[in-house]
Amino acid sequence: MKQNSNQNEIDLQHLLTFIIKEKILIIIFTGFITLASAIYVRSLAPTYLATTSFISPSEQTVFHLNTLQFLDESKQSIQGKFLAKLINQDTRKKVFFDGDYLIGVNTETEKKEEDERFSAFTSSIKILPPGVNEREEYLLQLSPTLYGLRNLVEIPYIISMQGSNSEAIFKYLNELLNTANTQTINNLISINKLMIRNRKDEISAEIDFILDLDKQKLKLKIKRLQEEDLIKIREINYQIERVKLAGRLLLINEIALLTQASKLANVTGIIDNNFNNQVIENIKIEINDGSELPDWYQYGELALLEKISLLKNRLNDDDYLYGLIDLKKELHQTENNVYLQLLEEGQDDIKLTDKIINLYAEINRLDLNGKDLQLSLPTLNAAQFTSNINISVIKQNKGRFVFLAFVVSFIISILVTLLRYALRQVKNTLPS
Repeated sequence: MKQNSNQNEIDLQHLLTFIIKEKILIIIFTGFITLASAIYVRSLAPTYLATTSFISPSEQTVFHLNTLQFLDESKQSIQGKFLAKLINQDTRKKVFFDGDYLIGVNTETEKKEEDERFSAFTSSIKILPPGVNEREEYLLQLSPTLYGLRNLVEIPYIISMQGSNSEAIFKYLNELLNTANTQTINNLISINKLMIRNRKDEISAEIDFILDLDKQKLKLKIKRLQEEDLIKIREINYQIERVKLAGRLLLINEIALLTQASKLANVTGIIDNNFNNQVIENIKIEINDGSELPDWYQYGELALLEKISLLKNRLNDDDYLYGLIDLKKELHQTENNVYLQLLEEGQDDIKLTDKIINLYAEINRLDLNGKDLQLSLPTLNAAQFTSNINISVIKQNKGRFVFLAFVVSFIISILVTLLRYALRQVKNTLPS
């Protein structure tokens, strides 16, 4: 037992002696690593922090936006749209690629794809809403007075960004805020324009519907009047045919009577007219007061035969038929219905009813008011910036890094020395 203890003391002494002999190597290795880490830390560029804060838009901004016909926004809704633009990757990419911000990215990242370079540059952007402890710490540093009133006044949002190039992050953060603000206001105005355009389309569609409906009603009215006229024309033509037929029958009957009268005149020897009341032998005619003389006696055979010839050779009886002229006149008026012709000619004319006039007036109001209001809008901001962009240097604990490098390199050098000692002992125990 005592012998083992003595043996351990001898080994420990030998180990310490070996370590002391190797101290130069240990010091050189440890010193080299420590010096290299110090040089590296010293060569590192400082990391800058750009911060600013903002609150919801002013009452004036909300008022002016709500003067547009179809907008009904609140401070919270406008601020929400502004925050959405700040977070939106498309907005950030637009600012990044439209500007020259590659100077803010290290050389290794510059070799990557554009999206990776963009992500490396913008990954440090933070937006701290009210209620975040980190935001309250910043607020305390920014304004102790405002921090004390944080429960009484609107607490701002805080946006920050880190980078090795202070000018680049300052410019990017400033342009990001301006772009988000411009896009938010322009989007609201565009929404109002779109709603105006949609309303105008609705009104135009309503006007077209009313006009089409009026045209359909007019066409139905024209068709009804045409059908009524056709029925009336058929009735008049039927009446004309009846009058003509009655006239033809009367003519035939008159010719028959005249023929009989001419025969009687021939038999009685009355060849010529008897207007002078000539006396004929063996014929006695009694004439009562008021009675007309018979035709055969009054006109004579020759006159009757001539009248029969004229009646038979008459080409047109229309002028001699009672009521036929009135029927033809009525037929002509029906066939040339002036009212119906006016309706047919005015089918494509716009009938400006009170409703259509009011709808056209609304379209004009939308055009005029929309242009006037948008031209009269002042410069609007979707957020109120409570402070300028502040640039500060993030404190880097370089001494701790150098000390850690010293400790790690010293431990490594000791371990290497122990490993060399163990290898030597193993070599000495091996048989020759």
